[in-house]
Amino acid sequence: MSKILLKSSLTLSCLTILLTFAHSAIAQDSIVDIIPDFTPEEQQSLSKDAGLFTSAITVFTGLNAVSGGNFTFERNDGERDTTLDTFRLPYTHTYGTETDTISPLARVTLGQSNLRNVNTRYSDILEEEKGSLPTSIADLPNLPDFVKTDSTSLSLGGGLTYRPTNAFSITPAMDFIWTHIKRRYDFNNFLSGLIAQKYDRDLFNTSVEAMGYSPSVKVEYRFGDADGFNFTPSTNFTYLASYDLWSKSRYSNFSSDATVLFTALDFNIPTDCTVFAAPMKINPFVNRTDLGLAAQDASGLWYFYDVGANFTFDVKDQSSWFESVKLGASYSFGDDFTGYRLGASVGL
Repeated sequence: MSKILLKSSLTLSCLTILLTFAHSAIAQDSIVDIIPDFTPEEQQSLSKDAGLFTSAITVFTGLNAVSGGNFTFERNDGERDTTLDTFRLPYTHTYGTETDTISPLARVTLGQSNLRNVNTRYSDILEEEKGSLPTSIADLPNLPDFVKTDSTSLSLGGGLTYRPTNAFSITPAMDFIWTHIKRRYDFNNFLSGLIAQKYDRDLFNTSVEAMGYSPSVKVEYRFGDADGFNFTPSTNFTYLASYDLWSKSRYSNFSSDATVLFTALDFNIPTDCTVFAAPMKINPFVNRTDLGLAAQDASGLWYFYDVGANFTFDVKDQSSWFESVKLGASYSFGDDFTGYRLGASVGL
């Protein structure tokens, strides 16, 4: 199963490396020399994996399609424990009024993610082959490795909203996304530390910068009273193409494609409640996100749901800066993970 982790497609045998080291005279062979080189096919696979991972990270941090605010989920698939924390700060400005047939829009999103993994791949190999190793290696500490991946994305884009009626709208848009990913690896067993002697910057402690473009189209239709109770189903299809700009790794030469289909059902429920003299309305929602191509391959997720609500406060009479303040939370779930989202935004 795919993981949200840069997959090390080491088709070279980790066991071969280990046994070769165990039976080599260090005076005759240096550590680096006994570690095999990657074949051209393996290098191509590593480049593909780097592209898959970059696409998955960009989907969660750089696009308006997945989730706003702070998104956190944890996952345990039997091999690696994974925790992903994502903070996204999106802002969209629409020119004109809601009654205009065509309204231009501009948007920017700043995203930050922190991915934490427990990697047991190399420690498991050592444990399985302990009986074949000399005591000097078999008795060494053999613990899982820890991986920390931090990323930052900046998206800039815009589009046009076409409203043939007051209730129906279509919004084609285009975003350009810059992403920086930094990966840090904590070696806790002999095998991972051995391979790192040759491939540290390429596979373990490394970083990458990528650029991408992302066309999208959103369609929505509102049922009910525009100023009272209403509900709005919508769908947003996004395509993301990513390309490497620079990396410390020799194998991060990639181009990748990902898709996101975001389907939502939003409710608007006015209330008689006020908070600090600001009228409040409740906006429950149910969202489904379907990931495709590189985003699905890298994350191992093909869909997940968000179920929650936003509370919107009309503050235009109390503030000269904002028209509204929105606070929200949701519960997220998918194939084998659960999480939550906390969000806050302002309307200008």
